[in-house]
Amino acid sequence: MLGGDDEVEADPIEGENQRANMLLSTTGPAGTMSDLDSWDGSATGAKQRAEVINLENIAADTDLTDDPVRMYLREIGRVELLTAQEERELARNLELRRIVAEIETDFLEKHDTKPSATEITIQAMLRL
Repeated sequence: MLGGDDEVEADPIEGENQRANMLLSTTGPAGTMSDLDSWDGSATGAKQRAEVINLENIAADTDLTDDPVRMYLREIGRVELLTAQEERELARNLELRRIVAEIETDFLEKHDTKPSATEITIQAMLRL
């Protein structure tokens, strides 16, 4: 039997394990979040290593990058792209809107009023 100063220090890992087991046994099989949070496991440094590993996993999962080209490519990959036919239709519509805007501006300058749909159509046909 050891006494006084001759006592051997308890293993810190064993002490933390006993504390964790005690918390789990007093609160039931699932424990509570606050009870589990109160056990930090700092004696082994496992918590710090787990946090570093967890941050590395999060960074790998989210594929964080500062490269603008990679960010752009990732973003356009999330959006459905136009087909060649849709792109031609869009370009045609934009060109027609530009022509109509020019016709409206010219007509408004000459006549001090907005053109009717018929006037716009006539002017568009004359430009083709």
